[in-house]
Amino acid sequence: MNRVTGFAIRRRTRRALRAAWPRWSAALVLLMGCTTAMPNDERTDKLVRDVLRDLASDSTYATAEVLRMQREPGFVAALLAAVPDAPAAARRPLVELAVELGRPRIPPAGDLPEYLAPYVADPRIVGFLVGELSAEDPEVRSRAGELLAVEVPDPLIRDYLPDVLAHLQRYPEIDGAAWLLGRTGAQRARELLESNAALRDANPAATQAALAKLGDVQAEDALLAAYRNAKEPRDKAEAALRLGYAGTVRCVLALARDIRTPETYVWMRLSRRSLRVHIIEGLHAAFPTEPLFWRPLLRPRGDEFYERIEQWITARLGVTWEQPRPPFLYEEDAPHPVEPD
Repeated sequence: MNRVTGFAIRRRTRRALRAAWPRWSAALVLLMGCTTAMPNDERTDKLVRDVLRDLASDSTYATAEVLRMQREPGFVAALLAAVPDAPAAARRPLVELAVELGRPRIPPAGDLPEYLAPYVADPRIVGFLVGELSAEDPEVRSRAGELLAVEVPDPLIRDYLPDVLAHLQRYPEIDGAAWLLGRTGAQRARELLESNAALRDANPAATQAALAKLGDVQAEDALLAAYRNAKEPRDKAEAALRLGYAGTVRCVLALARDIRTPETYVWMRLSRRSLRVHIIEGLHAAFPTEPLFWRPLLRPRGDEFYERIEQWITARLGVTWEQPRPPFLYEEDAPHPVEPD
């Protein structure tokens, strides 16, 4: 996917939607419940119009606004119904907003506020994204493809197999096309990927991962070799994500056995990270609905974080370790090196 990993895509989506607090438009006034005297249908229709207008003018919505939209009766259905008449400038940001609207709400617990899960679970949103694979605007098509490839669990994509195959055969340049084909789990998808040069050659690494996911043992062997042989942290992180995406028994076990790796690295001279962070990202790709593998809202501060993950791995995958758990590290600030005088 243009060498952008699934988690980089997700972070980019989150930044786009949370970077700026939106203008206090009429849409937000409605969301705050300040016009509850208006009949429900009329209020919802007005909210949809205002949101589409704001999206067309580059407004963004923070998580709190998305949560309020989700609670507005009939809003999501009305918004999707209005897509054909939406301003052209609103279509790409609408794809981004739709993904956020399709995420499950996670209730507050302890010090954590209510937040949105890192995957899409609403079949209406999945159907909308699949439809956008045939949008006139190539940027809309590609963004829909990227988000389907990394944000939607496999079973929901498989419900749209004929449409996905038809759209990707027509538009093989869509970003994330190979990963999306892999998520269908279908032999027809493998045949299309192997026979269509435009799809196959657009991103060889993504194609290899997709073929492994679709049962190609040689591609799976190559994925595992790339992971074991990776030396640079970025290469290791990307290889771990591809293993998790492939989700085969061998790929998942390779990640699980490395959850006690002592490897660390300094990222952009700003923070020191444990490579275990990326192992967990790979496991999240394999098990997207398992909360233990979600990136935590608050930075972990002790070994309990890793202990819970190890307990899950042992109980579900039967993996144990001979080596001790390394000293605790998730991610911490790293001091800048002292420049010589």
